[in-house]
Amino acid sequence: MQEPYVIRIRATIRFLGFLIAVIIGFPHALGVVYFLVHPADLIANWPGFLMCLFFALIGITAGYRWIGIGAEITDAQVTMRGWLRTTRIARTAFVKVDKVWSTDTHSEHGTRKSYDYLLLNQYGESVGKIPSSVELCPDFNDFLERLRQIASTNRQTIGHEPQRDIRDLPADQWTAEDIQRYEEEN
Repeated sequence: MQEPYVIRIRATIRFLGFLIAVIIGFPHALGVVYFLVHPADLIANWPGFLMCLFFALIGITAGYRWIGIGAEITDAQVTMRGWLRTTRIARTAFVKVDKVWSTDTHSEHGTRKSYDYLLLNQYGESVGKIPSSVELCPDFNDFLERLRQIASTNRQTIGHEPQRDIRDLPADQWTAEDIQRYEEEN
């Protein structure tokens, strides 16, 4: 068993995320507890309760997500935890790491180019996306290189797997060879 490879966001940013939870989330969570202990105040000041509940949820969730930004590669899976999304992919599920560029046009801000890192399977289908906030980690380039090494290893072992079943393809994408193989099988 191999030691897991872990990258994390910088300690300073994790500390700032912790401060968000402590400064914003915790006092408002105490306000929620106060309102739950004193139901008469809750009924009299229900907008205050909703405000405390809203800021407690936002503060604690934001702090928790900032603290946890990072990625981990284990023997079984790759886990990437961003600010808004967590992606878990089996280590053998992808054969390529691809940087995909997209262009957005906005009437006020003009044209903007952005990119995403997609993990593709042997058929070219996306099986996952690296959350953008994982790129904030100092060792992201090393992590990306390790993902590419895993994909390369997966490509070498894929050649021994059976062909894709014709039933997985829409009928308009069948080739003459696919039709002939289908007729032979049935």
